[in-house]
Amino acid sequence: MTRLEGSTSTRPTSSHDTASSHDTAPAVAERIDVAWLGEHLLGRWADARRHSRDLMRDDAFHRQADLSLPEQRERVFGQLGLLLDRGAVLRAFPSHLGGHDDHGGNVAAFEEIVTADPSLQIKAGVQWGLFGSAVLHLGTEYHHDTFLPGIMSLEVPGAFAMTETGHGSDVASIGTTATYDPATEEFVISTPFRAAWKDYLGNAAVHGRAAVVFAQLFTLGVGQGCTRSTCRSVTTTGSFPASAAKTTASRAG
Repeated sequence: MTRLEGSTSTRPTSSHDTASSHDTAPAVAERIDVAWLGEHLLGRWADARRHSRDLMRDDAFHRQADLSLPEQRERVFGQLGLLLDRGAVLRAFPSHLGGHDDHGGNVAAFEEIVTADPSLQIKAGVQWGLFGSAVLHLGTEYHHDTFLPGIMSLEVPGAFAMTETGHGSDVASIGTTATYDPATEEFVISTPFRAAWKDYLGNAAVHGRAAVVFAQLFTLGVGQGCTRSTCRSVTTTGSFPASAAKTTASRAG
């Protein structure tokens, strides 16, 4: 459906016109109904978009260009808590855990965060979009009940450990391994060569305490193909080991 407003005018005649004056058709100058089009483009989840846009008008979410890198990281992490407090980030999660089972509304609202600060959008996307959604969509009921509450509440900041230096996002070719140890009933995660390093993990440099790690699964010495595991950091500082993951010094998120 198209909404247009129009006005008519008579096309001037000249000696080159072959049609008589009474056959002259009126020309229509069409104008777009901007207000209607704006509402139409908001789409199915218009209320979620409006709510997110209203939130992003708050200066508390706006980027401050004069901050140092450590200051910016801490500010954005604090802004995640503000998003959580204002009910802006849990739409996609199960209702029995406090979410709304609203994936479309979640994506629509998430798109609007970029208007305040791209770093905030990316960090929120890592925590609840990549990390949280990986557990939600790739995990079982056990993973949902065990891990999602901490992810949703920001008690467990996390990372999405897929992309590698030598393999990009080609999951079938990634070099990180997850070897099952039957004696301990645990997986040993290893990045056996430089190209297997996961260099680009949002949240991993400072705040990350857990990750969904994509790796090649080995059991009893036999490769089983790619799998994913939810891992907690075991280092004394809580951040991820530098040999396995690092982030670049200055980038959005």
